[in-house]
Amino acid sequence: MTECKRDPIRKYPQKPRTKDALPSIPIENIPQTKLIPLTRIIHDYDRINADASYQFSQLISALQTLGKSISAVLRKSGISQCHILGADIYQKSASELTSLLVDLAIKLIETSNSTCLILTKNVKDVIKVPKEHSGRYIVAISVLDKKITPHATTCAGTLFCIFKRADEIIDVIPDEVLQPGKNAIAAGYIIYGNMTLLVLALKKKVKTFTLDPVLGEFILRNDEWRIPEYGYFYSVNHGTSETWDAKLEPYFNELLNSKGYEKWESRYTGSPAIDCHYALQMGGIYLHPANKKYPTGRLGLLYEAVPLAFVATSCGGAAISGTNLTLEIVPEYIHDFTPLFLGSSKHISILKSFLEGENINIEGQEIEANFEDK
Repeated sequence: MTECKRDPIRKYPQKPRTKDALPSIPIENIPQTKLIPLTRIIHDYDRINADASYQFSQLISALQTLGKSISAVLRKSGISQCHILGADIYQKSASELTSLLVDLAIKLIETSNSTCLILTKNVKDVIKVPKEHSGRYIVAISVLDKKITPHATTCAGTLFCIFKRADEIIDVIPDEVLQPGKNAIAAGYIIYGNMTLLVLALKKKVKTFTLDPVLGEFILRNDEWRIPEYGYFYSVNHGTSETWDAKLEPYFNELLNSKGYEKWESRYTGSPAIDCHYALQMGGIYLHPANKKYPTGRLGLLYEAVPLAFVATSCGGAAISGTNLTLEIVPEYIHDFTPLFLGSSKHISILKSFLEGENINIEGQEIEANFEDK
């Protein structure tokens, strides 16, 4: 059989290129894809603020790792063994699941070498980080803002607030966590649902990120998130309305009888992070009032109310606890509780007038503060 030989030097004729060989697309019409991960933004933040130790970026990295872990746990809880927590969480109760996730959060934050104190909703005392891992930041965190069971298809959130020590030379004392929310340098929350969303407020600017399950990264979604000046969304648990402060009754009467009420939407999930996010996204108001059973409110001031109020004010909204600004309240105890009302500035201004007893005539005259159809 004769072997077929080819001349390696031989050049086969090529079809000459023409202008129509490739379509000509103006560069401005080419879609630009910007995949900016959270890690890059935080490193830039440390560089701009001349933080050579990169402690802040390490802390945010620990928090986003926590968010990824909880997202994976909640998504796979009913499918297989959970290697993140080292247990079959499908057999765990709501309290056991919360305890496992709190332990995970404490370990991640402690080993980030950036914090000195950790306050969490589920631990009675402030956790003092060992000296070999101690840093300059103080973290208040609510790992899960509502009790959930692994087999329940419900949504939940993680809330966090970050303070910086005023004096890094003196020894750390637990009372350093008792600061008003206005002293915080950053705050935010992570929402777990059909997607995992991270909201981070830094220096009066709020950024939102979505977890890409393929890349395993939180990708920038909105570089400067702002709340609408006025909206038609409100969130409140009407089931406890009979035990609210009497000053809220005329507010809701005016709301329900206002012009354009048919445009209003109401939703309540029981998760403060999710309900507040809806109010900030659509424009409107979130109400978590005190009642006879919880006269001082039910939200933890430092690890629930302050993170939400910090985000709301940073994106152009407002937040009050009764007649006081939430971020102005100085806590007396690490587990102080408070009512919370936040949302669009106009809505909060109107609500505050009712709570202060202004513009209300008990004899039935017309209430000046009204809800006009903007």
